[in-house]
Amino acid sequence: MFGKRERFNPFYVLLIGAGIAFSVTACAYGVMAFRALRVGAPQVEAAGQGGLLVFLDQYGAAIMGIELVVLGICTFCAMALDSARSRSVPPSANNAGANSGINR
Repeated sequence: MFGKRERFNPFYVLLIGAGIAFSVTACAYGVMAFRALRVGAPQVEAAGQGGLLVFLDQYGAAIMGIELVVLGICTFCAMALDSARSRSVPPSANNAGANSGINR
């Protein structure tokens, strides 16, 4: 039951970081789009005003696309590493608890 501990998968850390970055970018991009659609609101045009929103207006779609690609690659790599590690475990270790108890 409390046998060998699973090894750490470094791609999980990358997934968490990329997921947080994507979430923050998507929320900021949504705020930027919402502000742009408001009727009668002054548009942010000066470089000194709303630096993040001006930056996202220019590069937001590309940044979110890159973050999605990074998320996809990290997800694939995490699953591939888990799959490779599970195949490398000897069969007797996988069925250690299956033969204990009463056989019917």
